[in-house]
Amino acid sequence: MRVADDGFVELVELSIEQTRLTHPAVEIRLEVSTRHRAWIDPDRIQQVLDNLLSNAVKYRRNDTPIVVDVRSEANEVTVGVRNEGTEIPDEELK
Repeated sequence: MRVADDGFVELVELSIEQTRLTHPAVEIRLEVSTRHRAWIDPDRIQQVLDNLLSNAVKYRRNDTPIVVDVRSEANEVTVGVRNEGTEIPDEELK
């Protein structure tokens, strides 16, 4: 683990850019509300972001953007990936 200031946001930007390279027609927006330090495992975070973005691309509706949101609240940094797409069936949420 290491401390990351803007490095955390740079890691998110890297994941977005990699997704854009493989899916150039997909619009992906990054929204960053604040920047704070975070203890992270860069490899694990990269893996999680890649999986979330891959799923967002796979299950999105055509011509709708994917929005990646980075924010901090109290002592936590939160990353969200939103898209308009098919809902996950209830039986798969358990």
